[in-house]
Amino acid sequence: MTSKEGPRIVCDWPEKEGRPLDPVQNRVINQDTFQAFTDCKWLNLVNLSISDITAGAFAGMPKLQQLIITGNHFESVRRDMFNGVASELEEYFSFTLYLPNNHILYLESQAFADIKSLVRLDLQDNPLTGPIAPETFMINNELDIELRLSNTGMVVKQGLFQHIPNLKFLSINENPFRFTPNMWQGLELLELSMKNAGITELNNEIWEGLGSSLKGLYLDGNYFETLRAHSFQGLTEIGHLRLANCGIRNVEALAFEIAGHSEGPYVLNLENNPILSIDINLFGANGWEGKRLFLSEIQCGPDMCWMYEKYLAEQIEYDYDDDDYFKCNNLDKSVREYFPDDCHGQ
Repeated sequence: MTSKEGPRIVCDWPEKEGRPLDPVQNRVINQDTFQAFTDCKWLNLVNLSISDITAGAFAGMPKLQQLIITGNHFESVRRDMFNGVASELEEYFSFTLYLPNNHILYLESQAFADIKSLVRLDLQDNPLTGPIAPETFMINNELDIELRLSNTGMVVKQGLFQHIPNLKFLSINENPFRFTPNMWQGLELLELSMKNAGITELNNEIWEGLGSSLKGLYLDGNYFETLRAHSFQGLTEIGHLRLANCGIRNVEALAFEIAGHSEGPYVLNLENNPILSIDINLFGANGWEGKRLFLSEIQCGPDMCWMYEKYLAEQIEYDYDDDDYFKCNNLDKSVREYFPDDCHGQ
């Protein structure tokens, strides 16, 4: 996520009209750096080689709603860095903090606990090798929280997010996934993204603690050659399921049947998988009503004529250039030409 932009500071301070400001002196942000920017609502600090942020550096910006610090070189985040920031936001405003790609190694305990109205925290692309305690992610508000920790090397453990009771979106893409019992205990996530996490097996235990809330699950880029029956059992609220580019070759009957879920996932993305076989009964008792199945890069044999029927009923979608074509094995073919002749009469 390295920015290709040159060093710059951008603020929406009215008199600056969003223009770049002077570079940071001595590569350190302190209380004097932005003391005249009391009305600034968003601040973007990109590729400035910032090496440190002193205590209360943003305290003079009580109305700040968005702070982006990316492409710099400070190794730790301390609690005092953000003292006073966004302290005067009105009730209906929120604060977002982006800290990707800053070479951050260590997060101090309760590093973000004093940030009022924090709703989005992005720490992606930092090598978080220091110890991470549950108190690290203490966020003291009742707002829904989005947390992005992709490509940090962080491993989720039981209780890690216990101090973010309203955590709703969690992104841990490109981190090594290691299942531990009760790892999701106490969370009420709405969306979970674990793309390219090295997951090779799906079982019911992985989803324990997520079933009553999770609506979106994104697993692109992992690897499981066969999706077996009831691979997502327990996810009784799931609506959107992504499994693109997972090396899937076979989808067994009942793979997406979920007991206790009246409908099962209504959007299922299996694009860019070398699928040879999909059983028509993949949704089991949940049925096909209201489903949307996205496919590309598949092999269609005589036993898969049912897919042509579903395509005509607009329950299956492909990557296509127009209404009559879709992409498969890097070739654009007419749907009627692609499926076996025996299918066309169905």
